[in-house]
Amino acid sequence: MASINDRWHVSDRKSGQKVRSSRYGRGKRWQVRYRDPSGESRNRSFDRKVDADRFMVEVSNRLIRGDYVDRRAGRIAFADYAAPWLERQVLAPTSRASMETRMRVHVYPHWGTTHLVGITPAGIQRWIRELQESLAPSYVRLIVTNFSAVLSAAVLDGLLSDNPCRSRAVRVPAVPNRRIRPWTVGQLIEVLEAMPARYRALVAVGAGCGLRQGECFGLRVHDVDFLRDELHVRQQIRIVAGMPTPALPKYARTRTVPMPEWVKHELAVMFSQVVQPGDGCSFPDC
Repeated sequence: MASINDRWHVSDRKSGQKVRSSRYGRGKRWQVRYRDPSGESRNRSFDRKVDADRFMVEVSNRLIRGDYVDRRAGRIAFADYAAPWLERQVLAPTSRASMETRMRVHVYPHWGTTHLVGITPAGIQRWIRELQESLAPSYVRLIVTNFSAVLSAAVLDGLLSDNPCRSRAVRVPAVPNRRIRPWTVGQLIEVLEAMPARYRALVAVGAGCGLRQGECFGLRVHDVDFLRDELHVRQQIRIVAGMPTPALPKYARTRTVPMPEWVKHELAVMFSQVVQPGDGCSFPDC
């Protein structure tokens, strides 16, 4: 299926002995010849026979398994492949914007002009070490995950035989376990008292009802049920292209949470200052 040819020597027709060819001393000596799945003749040359032997075994195995990929197919710059790939993905606007930012800031400057076939596990590991010098481990892992997703797509498209990010030689930094220390009641009261009046309810909802930051920002008057002491978490506010944009809560999961009396008081005070009677709110004073 594959064979190795010594380009520096040929067999003498009369004696049958190896003699120097016209190529002797020029170019790479060892050439691996094989035919791809379409029957087209292929070859690749090496300086050392050990490298030619290794490649011959590798390409023979791939041809047998049926996962052979022509290296010439992967001679496309990473950015030229990644940009249209990203456009095809079905993502939430914020997820798309975040991934585009990570690609533009951290991936393209290093890999943008590199051919897909030129991306190696050793190169990836060096890049990860560089990222570690200025970025948190969790963010480095996220960048590498996005980078790996593009390479996995290239494998499925027949441009790469495998994803170099999945090599055992590539290791991402571990994320240290951080012990969460909740605020004490005293600390919460100090923060609440230090906030301007218009923001007190924001702190109260976050601490007393467990809403995420975006969910606190997205809370509306009609999401508060003062009669049943409940909050209806139906939306959050995300930043898309620099603009606050309403969206469903995380994982598109709406929910109802109980509202403590002190949170109810803070919300009532805030709404009485910004909402006029007749606006359609659900608390008794309207």
